[in-house]
Amino acid sequence: MKKIIFFLILLTLILFFDLTLWIKVILIFLLVIIAFIVLFFIEYDKTTWKRVADSDEFKKARNQHRKSGTLKEIEDFTKKVETTKNLPLEQYKEPKITKKMITEFSFFAQKAKLSPSEDNSSQSKQLKKLSDIDFQGLDWADIHVEFQLNADVITKWLGDITIVEFGFDEIAYTLYGEEVTIPFQTEFAKKNHKGIIKIFDKVNIISCGYDDSFETVTLKLAADEDCYIESREEWGGSYDFSESFEQSYHFYHGPETWKPNIDIIGPEFYHEEINADHVFEWNSMEGDLGYVGVKNLQLDIPSIAIYVKDQEIDHQFIFKKELRHLIVLLMSIYRKDIAQQINQALKAKDS
Repeated sequence: MKKIIFFLILLTLILFFDLTLWIKVILIFLLVIIAFIVLFFIEYDKTTWKRVADSDEFKKARNQHRKSGTLKEIEDFTKKVETTKNLPLEQYKEPKITKKMITEFSFFAQKAKLSPSEDNSSQSKQLKKLSDIDFQGLDWADIHVEFQLNADVITKWLGDITIVEFGFDEIAYTLYGEEVTIPFQTEFAKKNHKGIIKIFDKVNIISCGYDDSFETVTLKLAADEDCYIESREEWGGSYDFSESFEQSYHFYHGPETWKPNIDIIGPEFYHEEINADHVFEWNSMEGDLGYVGVKNLQLDIPSIAIYVKDQEIDHQFIFKKELRHLIVLLMSIYRKDIAQQINQALKAKDS
């Protein structure tokens, strides 16, 4: 169909331009010959595929694929399939704080120094170590958290899968992923404490809810309404994108995945090997259908920076086991029983 339209456009151009009658006749004659040759080769290809499909060798291979369950025919690609549903997010579970964790945190607090504050207040001069703090007196606004997340962002693009030999043209879309680094800088508060604690507790999160609107990107980390974290910077600003790392092809009305280099064998839909990268055409009119989700969230542990009363904890976090100290610290803000146990453990060490 596209080739016919192309020839019609050429014919219109020949008639439109101010040429002599003989030149127009010659050009039209050449155009007819070229069109005949193109149509001949299209029909030849169809005949070749039909001859292969009717051969005993093909029928034998077809039966083998049918028995193994790998047979694909045109009906398999065009039939409507129920859309797959994402697995539900799990409920948020608060980490359990043990006496051992309190003891280990007290040792950490005695060693962890606080970097000098920019102002010269007397409070800043007095706080030299994390153990100098009265944990029962800590409030939400006293803690500031910074960290980075690595994530795979999945994007959808609309297009068509076209196979000229059989006039096959179906609306489809491609999904591809990009590795992205997302920076977070936020106050530890009632509205986001579950999300931050879950990140420090799990480090790796397989899947999550996702919302990208205007300047805010929200990652929902559990089924709880208030278990999320937000980034308020625009995509493409301080975010670090890499090249796409995976790509799959789907028909628009179903979740059927068409992987690159798939072997397709069928009596009326045969091709030795079709590379989806070659037969998928981007639809420039529709284009980008937007972000569809995020997966494989991973905390970049060395990027963590924790500020207590405007002073940074002078410690480079490297190992996952060290994050237990931060969980104890953060939970002591709203669990005053934990704060009391920390103060008691620190007092026992001083005595």
